[in-house]
Amino acid sequence: RCCGNKKGNGRMIPIFLGKSGNRFSRQDMAVILYRYTEKNGISLKNENTVQTFTDASEIASYATDAVTAMQKAGIINGRSGQRFAPAANASRAEACKMLTILDRQIP
Repeated sequence: RCCGNKKGNGRMIPIFLGKSGNRFSRQDMAVILYRYTEKNGISLKNENTVQTFTDASEIASYATDAVTAMQKAGIINGRSGQRFAPAANASRAEACKMLTILDRQIP
């Protein structure tokens, strides 16, 4: 189990990565979490100023708002060289970190 909701209310579904055919790009992970917050009326914190990633032009148009919101909320960060690496697979560690930070922001 990667990580789940410590409150036991069923709002956060564990995500398993690493099995064949079950991978998410970093930008898609941001979109999934962003849509989850929108659907469930969760207000994200604005903990960071907007970071301009050196590869921002590679972020798909459908993911731009989600990446920005997740980055501002401190849920997702860039990689080395101020890159976001939008098409790179989110590692299990990254996914678990994102879910854990999001879970802490849910009232």
